[in-house]
Amino acid sequence: MKISKSYRLGLSFRERGIGAIIPLGERKKLKIRLADIHYFGREKLDINSAQVRAYLNDIMAARKGNREAANRLQLLAKASATFCIYNREEQERLEENILSFWASKSRGAGNRLEPEEPDPYRTAYYRDLGRIVHSVAFRNLAGKTQVFAFPKSPSIHTRAFHSIKVAQLAESIGQALGLNTTLIWAIGLGHDLGHSPFGHPGEKVLDDISHRVLDNVSEKELLEHKKDHNSYPKFQHHFRHNIQSFRIASELEKYLPNRSGLNLTLEVLDGILHHWGEGNEYVLAPRSSPIYEKFLKERTRYREITLTKEEITSLLNPQEDRAFPLTYEGCVVRLADRIAYLPVDLEDALTHGFIREEALLEEERKKLKEIRSILGKTPREMFNTLVTNTIETSRKIGKIAMSDTIGHAMNLLQEFNYKNIYLHSDKLAFEEKIPFIFETLFKYYTEVMGMPPREAIDQIASLTDRQVLSEFQRVTIPQSLV
Repeated sequence: MKISKSYRLGLSFRERGIGAIIPLGERKKLKIRLADIHYFGREKLDINSAQVRAYLNDIMAARKGNREAANRLQLLAKASATFCIYNREEQERLEENILSFWASKSRGAGNRLEPEEPDPYRTAYYRDLGRIVHSVAFRNLAGKTQVFAFPKSPSIHTRAFHSIKVAQLAESIGQALGLNTTLIWAIGLGHDLGHSPFGHPGEKVLDDISHRVLDNVSEKELLEHKKDHNSYPKFQHHFRHNIQSFRIASELEKYLPNRSGLNLTLEVLDGILHHWGEGNEYVLAPRSSPIYEKFLKERTRYREITLTKEEITSLLNPQEDRAFPLTYEGCVVRLADRIAYLPVDLEDALTHGFIREEALLEEERKKLKEIRSILGKTPREMFNTLVTNTIETSRKIGKIAMSDTIGHAMNLLQEFNYKNIYLHSDKLAFEEKIPFIFETLFKYYTEVMGMPPREAIDQIASLTDRQVLSEFQRVTIPQSLV
């Protein structure tokens, strides 16, 4: 009698991550498959124990048609599936067995700026994921612009929708490549925590304020170096959403009253800081770092090693925020950021009438036709093409990458979006009002409320789109006294 699936609801020893206790020769002799072997409890079981022998006898009897033995197996399977509990260490052992060699394992991942005792049931990255999801900054993303501010339709993507899609698409890639998907989710949901109101246009305004006030840069210097602030040594205090996300996670958000920041692990903070999605690269590999490579080498040897606070800080330099992440998981999220926003921004613009295909220039219609012929016509088709190609190309070359054909098509989509959506005259006309609103709030916070400039910038950045307008009205329009 063949064992039905109902008898095998429990988890096998291999799936438990503690190895096959029953020797291969013994299994072959008894015709026992790993899938038939259930987990009995929290202890490793010996092949000669009465409990294991009775279990094996029941398997053999059930195969011969013994209904009582079959019923006992079914009850045991249900019990093991119901009451089996993984503690943190067991989850870490499971990862060691099933994840790729290149994956960032949870074991030894507790490198935080402030040391903490490990959780008994949650891995380090899962803890980080929870802290990000429950943060105020993450909740506020639901009220922040992705591309279109104050949308009339609830189906227009917000920054929160974007973050969830980044994490999910990155998980699809990471799962297929054997990477740590919990780490991917933590980075994906946390990568835009520091985005300003009104999206990238708001970010640019706060960047200008930062340079003018904190770097003492003149308006003339701002205009001269508007295209590339990195080229001018005087520009030191950049406001970039990835740096601000890092500052929120490491300093501004509080998950405990007496502690600054969320105290996330090095790998999550690094992925957040280095997620820059405005570039055009489609081949990524973790950056080289002697400090981190030494840590990985020792961890591979199953030695306990903890990085010092100074070492962690040296690996998280905001002045090097454009560099690639330290981990493959971080590289996956960085690429998934572009995969996520380019198709949906096009969808939002077309579906809600911001642009019309028939009104596009002939050259732009040809470009859009070429993009669709390679990537697909709908966002769903584009996601499938981009994700599948990333998985297959990454497996071939050992980096997180797309093929040249698909990578060039994605860059072509990025060019199309910039010309026809992000730099559209109607959108630019709306964005012209943002500097006056932000400058007014900054002046009020610093001169009337006495906030330090850096704190005032952080305050503006933390607001949702509607909160900005509400604050602007509060400080500029006289309120009724009765």
